[in-house]
Amino acid sequence: MISSKEAALTQVREDGLALEKCSPELRADREAVLAAVRQSGIALKYASDHFKSDRDVMQAAVKHHAEKFFDADDDLIEDDFFLRDAIYEQPELILYTERARAVRVSQRLDLAKVKK
Repeated sequence: MISSKEAALTQVREDGLALEKCSPELRADREAVLAAVRQSGIALKYASDHFKSDRDVMQAAVKHHAEKFFDADDDLIEDDFFLRDAIYEQPELILYTERARAVRVSQRLDLAKVKK
C-alpha cells in the first residue's frame, strides 16, 4: 500500500489506476485524486466518494471517459456550466444528458413518495 504522498503522486501521474494501491488517506487527498483522474478517468472509482461533487475532479474524469459524467453528484449534473463543459469535452453526452436528468428527477420523486 502506498502511504507516502510523494510516492503516490509519482505513481498516479504515470498510471492513474495506481490510486487503488494508495492508503485511504491518499484516496481522500484532492491533489492525489486529481493527478490520478487526469491520467485516467477510471481512477475515479478508487477515490473517496466526496470527489463526485468536486467540479475539477469530475471534469478531468469526463474528459477521458464520457460515462464518468453519470458518476457525478446530482447537484453537479444539474449545474449548467458543468454540463456545458462536459459536452464540450465529450459531444456525445448531449444525447444522454437530458435523459439522465429526467431519470434522476424521477428517482427523487419516487423517493419522496416512499418517505411520505
